[in-house]
Amino acid sequence: MNNTLSNGLDLLLILASSAKPYQLSEIANQINLPKSHVHRLLQTLIEHQYVEQASQRRYQIGIGALRLGHALLSQIPIRQYALPIMQKAVQSIKRPLTLALPFGHEGITVVYVTHDGIVRDTLDSLGSVLNSYSSACGKLFFAFMKRSPREELLKDMIFEKRGPNTHMTISSLKKDLNEIKRKEISISFLENGQDVVAMALPVKNDEGIVVAALGLSDCEKDFPKSKYKSVINQLQKNVKIIEKFYAKEPSYVTSN
Repeated sequence: MNNTLSNGLDLLLILASSAKPYQLSEIANQINLPKSHVHRLLQTLIEHQYVEQASQRRYQIGIGALRLGHALLSQIPIRQYALPIMQKAVQSIKRPLTLALPFGHEGITVVYVTHDGIVRDTLDSLGSVLNSYSSACGKLFFAFMKRSPREELLKDMIFEKRGPNTHMTISSLKKDLNEIKRKEISISFLENGQDVVAMALPVKNDEGIVVAALGLSDCEKDFPKSKYKSVINQLQKNVKIIEKFYAKEPSYVTSN
């Protein structure tokens, strides 16, 4: 493995994880490298506009990263295939829909369609990372990970209170993950926000591997439990339609 390239990518992920600029020392601590090494990496990335120097001692993600992200969106086949299906589905579901792909042990949003069928490419939706202990899509991907790596990740997991029902212990999260895998549906009830309810269903390829998640979210007051069953049925129908993509394109694989 090219350590310099790997370290540079790790550095970019750190900067991309927050809207606030980072100090050199903060980056060095997180990436576990000497400041001198991190400084050289930063200078190279600044030269190529993947990093910007926000102030004399602070750094943030650069405009060059946007070019990569924009190019990627047009090259995700499942995104192009699922988009018209989702735009049609929101007409009956009447709630925003999300298509997410696995990103390590979490998820990342690649399509967000509002309740009126508009594709929203904003900072709080597209490209947002869906954590593995409170978001519906993130928990879904985590539940379907192989047991051994999942157990290792659980040992070092740090929980942050995001809503009244956020999992704050490994035992409660593991119980939820087991249920998600058994029922093949992930529900986040006031776990990722004060009044946010979300659910996600797995999208599988022709080998039965979970390669994406179709999800939705709404305010608790607008999404009573009495409506869950009908919405889940509609989601399941649309998942089946999206999964036809993998029958047409068996060579396309999303890593998990």
